[in-house]
Amino acid sequence: MESLLIVDDEVIIADGLYHMLQEVFQDRLEVRRCYSCDEACAVMNRNRVDILLTDIEMPGASGLELHRMVRERWPMTRVIYLTGYSDFEYARRALKQRAFAYVLKSEGDQVLISTVERAVENLQEESARLMRQAAVASEYARQLRQLVFHAMHGGQLQEESLLAAIKNSGFPFDAHRPVRMGYGMFGAAMRPELLHQSMNLIEELMRPHLPMLLTDMNARCFSIVFQPSEEDSALLEGHLENAQRMIEQQGQQLTVCLMDCETEWTALGKGAAQMLELINQVSPASGELVTLHATQAQPTSSMPLVSVSDGQASLIRMKEYLLTGQEDLFAEETPRFFQLLADTSDKRSTDELYEALAQFMRDCSGAFLTGDIASPALEKLVIKPGTPLSELQRKLNHLAQEVFNARSKKQMHRQRHIVRQIDQYIAEHLSGDLSLTAIADALHFHPTYISRVYRECSSVSFSDSIAQSRLKKACSLLSETDQSIASIAEQTGFNTANYFARWFRKWMGCTAQEYRERSRDHA
Repeated sequence: MESLLIVDDEVIIADGLYHMLQEVFQDRLEVRRCYSCDEACAVMNRNRVDILLTDIEMPGASGLELHRMVRERWPMTRVIYLTGYSDFEYARRALKQRAFAYVLKSEGDQVLISTVERAVENLQEESARLMRQAAVASEYARQLRQLVFHAMHGGQLQEESLLAAIKNSGFPFDAHRPVRMGYGMFGAAMRPELLHQSMNLIEELMRPHLPMLLTDMNARCFSIVFQPSEEDSALLEGHLENAQRMIEQQGQQLTVCLMDCETEWTALGKGAAQMLELINQVSPASGELVTLHATQAQPTSSMPLVSVSDGQASLIRMKEYLLTGQEDLFAEETPRFFQLLADTSDKRSTDELYEALAQFMRDCSGAFLTGDIASPALEKLVIKPGTPLSELQRKLNHLAQEVFNARSKKQMHRQRHIVRQIDQYIAEHLSGDLSLTAIADALHFHPTYISRVYRECSSVSFSDSIAQSRLKKACSLLSETDQSIASIAEQTGFNTANYFARWFRKWMGCTAQEYRERSRDHA
């Protein structure tokens, strides 16, 4: 969902535009309003702004200065100037600033609505262009990706190799500074060319802001390594939300998990293991953007990350798929592992794989099922060499299914809890700011995520839910009190009684006064 920010120092104009555009675009645009440039700057520092609708002449900083500031933070922002002045000099200055459009307040609502529609379409065209550009991006970072992949699976990272790979990659990484790590998951497995195209798009979007390297781990997941400055960190989530939105336009969901701590290049393997454990504990939902806190890590696995054989490597992949909820890839990897086990002729190697599998199953039982499902008795998971492979595979598949079911239940419970939190917040703040961004800030989620969760878990849309809550309270106040229409309008989130009156009539088919009289006639 694109975001639109209205900025006008005339409160009645800003409020009128806010309500009108919210009504017209509903779930297509996240609309916010500010009454000064300073207030708008504070919003831009916390949230992505796709479309800026601003007056030019305002007390303090002007709309032209605001344009410059928003383009520094969010380069893709489309700026629409809305002004009461038809002076050519204003238009010239606006065009010089590379504004998307210049609209006179006297031109009416329909002109403005059409202009915003064009801005939305233009943003979507730009997203498509970036996707095409990413599709033909060169593989100049191949060597660095290979080193990162090797390091995350327990391999040793030599400083000389790292320095050379960074130099050749074109990424402005500093090999002597630590990095932050992350993990991305698409909603479904993708063909290699589409996976790399989507990863390249994310890198291209982030390139103007900070160095970020994505390395594919399998057909739907990738690791993230990046080096943000303190300023970059504050805007990082907004840029990644933009990437999620663009990926969603291509028909895919993108889940992103970011570690909150730094890791040395030489400790990427240890960092990857900790990150996967945290992803399991958090169980992020599809399309979510979450921060993983290292202090919450509860290591549960004693299985080494170093791949000592193809069988061990297969087990590591199985654990990753289980930790991150990738049921389809786990189902593909399981028979591959048991075929490797069947083909192993050396007794020592076979014994090692049996023990590794037993440890893997005990780890899974303890990590996933405690507190969710009664964990199988650990003694039943003791596996000895000679146990028929068919029996081993049956036990593993049964355990894995319990794990995936527990994870799914945990996610559903979490999403329903979020919907209840949103409904409660709406009910308690009807007179305040009920924009997606405001609610997301208050509940410490991301606007795109709570919009998706609400749409998936509720029978009504987010905007309709707010409207119904306002309508319910308005009807209650009209029938049970003698408060003025203006007072009721204010308590239900409307800044003007006139706009409330039009809105109420649209929903109820009668005026507020007519509703009051009818309700009392029936009392």
